[in-house]
Amino acid sequence: MKDSFYSSFEGMHRGDREDIKNRLCVYLPFLRPFSLTSSDRVLLDLGCGRGEWLELVTTEGFTAKGADLDEGMLSYCNDLGLDVVQDDAISFLKQFPDDSIDVVSSFHVIEHIGFDNVKLLIEQALRVLKPGGIIILETPNPENIVVASSSFYLDPTHIKPIPNQLLSFLTEYIGFARTKVLRLQENKLLHSKDDIELIDVIAGVSPDYSVVAQKKSDDSVMSQFDEAFGLEFGLSFNVLANKFNSNLNNKFYNFSIEIDSLKREFNVITEECNHLRARNDELQSMVAEQHSEIARQAAEITRQDAEIARQDAEIARQDAEIARQDTEIARQDTEINDVKQLVGKSFFNRIKSIIKGN
Repeated sequence: MKDSFYSSFEGMHRGDREDIKNRLCVYLPFLRPFSLTSSDRVLLDLGCGRGEWLELVTTEGFTAKGADLDEGMLSYCNDLGLDVVQDDAISFLKQFPDDSIDVVSSFHVIEHIGFDNVKLLIEQALRVLKPGGIIILETPNPENIVVASSSFYLDPTHIKPIPNQLLSFLTEYIGFARTKVLRLQENKLLHSKDDIELIDVIAGVSPDYSVVAQKKSDDSVMSQFDEAFGLEFGLSFNVLANKFNSNLNNKFYNFSIEIDSLKREFNVITEECNHLRARNDELQSMVAEQHSEIARQAAEITRQDAEIARQDAEIARQDAEIARQDTEIARQDTEINDVKQLVGKSFFNRIKSIIKGN
């Protein structure tokens, strides 16, 4: 019955088998030291799903047993010949004796079962684990704002998100010797991205996390796991928020430098403008003086034109007077000629009379 609701839902939203197995490889550094501390390595996977983790740890030399309530999920495990049963996590754990198991794992189960059952699961895991044994509890990460406010509720069987601080405290409170938070499945490019944006802070925090807790054992055993517990994983909200703030501060600093540069340029331009204004005022004053001089010269030209016109009129009057005098002279010349003619005629007649003896 591979087409149960939950197996179909997981198939669509969780990813294919190879993707899941690749993601789960992050836990191998916590498993490999068991080859040095345990001759008969046994792992219990609670909510084993399609069995990707069971397959992977089998190749690492573990005897792997799984339990799940969903028949559709278990059908994949059965096809692969994996050792699985249909059972809930807590009742499955209760079947095993104290100090008999090396690893107890549970991937994306605790968000389905409520806090009291989470507490009981951890208590039962601590009981069945051998000294130095570890528990792995993976769950959606509510540090991621998109996960906490949206995608977590895509699965209708989820009850409520569990913050990593609560889960870490709970494992230590119940009696585990040490815990490690692993943040998982983030976009790896964000680790090297410097210009972190707001969307990266909102959606880029590791969408899943796990708590790996170890039961107390001799130092010779615990020390074999120190390297794994010293590794760092994923991106927290604080890391991305700090990078975002740093990016904003850098942008603000660069912006401030640019503003200061613009201010200096503005001051230079303002000084140049003031110089140009002063020069413009000087030129306007010179132009005004030139206009005044031109007006004076124009007035002088107008006065001279009027004087020339007056002189032309006087010349015309004088020319008319000369013409009148020329006419009068011509008239007088005519009268003189007439007189001359009359005198000459009279004189001639008188001579003639004298000659004739009158």
